[in-house]
Amino acid sequence: MDINPFLLVQEFGNLGRNLLIHILVWSVFLDIVTGFVRSWIVGRNIDSTVGLKGLAKHFLMLLIILIVYPYLEIAHLHQIGVGVAVFYIAFYGLSIVENLGQLGLPLPPVVKERFEKLKKKKEETK
Repeated sequence: MDINPFLLVQEFGNLGRNLLIHILVWSVFLDIVTGFVRSWIVGRNIDSTVGLKGLAKHFLMLLIILIVYPYLEIAHLHQIGVGVAVFYIAFYGLSIVENLGQLGLPLPPVVKERFEKLKKKKEETK
């Protein structure tokens, strides 16, 4: 498949108008902020090495998606790009809710039950 460089530049420009990409970037940002606040309030040691490693992981994930998404659009694989973006939005959304729950903010009973089940499964696998 031959890729038109002008079309590629146009698709990269379209990222700024893509609602899913905006939601994903904000989800990553909120996860980083809520995770930092949780670590600070819960009293965990805030280690610069661990923090830097986490930031690098988030940054690289975003970078990969921001690079691959325009190519998927050009290749008419829009659904795959949307699927990947939605997966990561959900992943980060769960992490944000978990951070908020550990901060002591009230969560609906259904959400609390789900996280308790996940915690139990995690403890059973140890």
